[in-house]
Amino acid sequence: MQDLNGKPFGSEELSGKYYLLYFGGSLCPDVCPFTLMTMQKAQRIINKSSEGKQYVQLQTVFVTTNPQYDTAERLRQFRKDLFGPSLIVLRSETNTSPNLLSMLKMFKVPVGLSDEETEHFKEFYNQNKSWFGRRKEDDSIVNDHSKVIYLMSPENQFMNFYKLNLTDSELAEQLLEEISYDIGIRNIGKTK
Repeated sequence: MQDLNGKPFGSEELSGKYYLLYFGGSLCPDVCPFTLMTMQKAQRIINKSSEGKQYVQLQTVFVTTNPQYDTAERLRQFRKDLFGPSLIVLRSETNTSPNLLSMLKMFKVPVGLSDEETEHFKEFYNQNKSWFGRRKEDDSIVNDHSKVIYLMSPENQFMNFYKLNLTDSELAEQLLEEISYDIGIRNIGKTK
């Protein structure tokens, strides 16, 4: 994957930190932006908590499922308008990049439409009408997104997932519980 400056970005850049991972796209009118806002608010709650100040380093990461539409420039504006610089935004070069497709398959993120779904989509939104301010050439673009938020360990291993309908405080509470338990298990029996 790449960051918004085109520099390679891999899981090793996140080693040593717990992080939330979400897949989606900038054209999504509701689920993706609201989920990212919830993740960012939960991150702020955790960072302000006593646990966050002492031992929890939580990062939020967004990976676009549609990099051919979500150019670095579009994603920079998307992040600036809604989230701020603490959100790590990643993309691949194309929608068919092997690394991207592998990640989407591993995390079971739905991608693409069948020919039948594409036809239904075109009929439903009638290409002559505007939909959420989209340009006519964007009408066939659909943003797929994660159905959950993923929590990853400092070793880049999957730890847990969380439903998208949680509030920021509910998500923060569940994350703190999961991370605190993980830190406790890692340190049982260790002395300073």
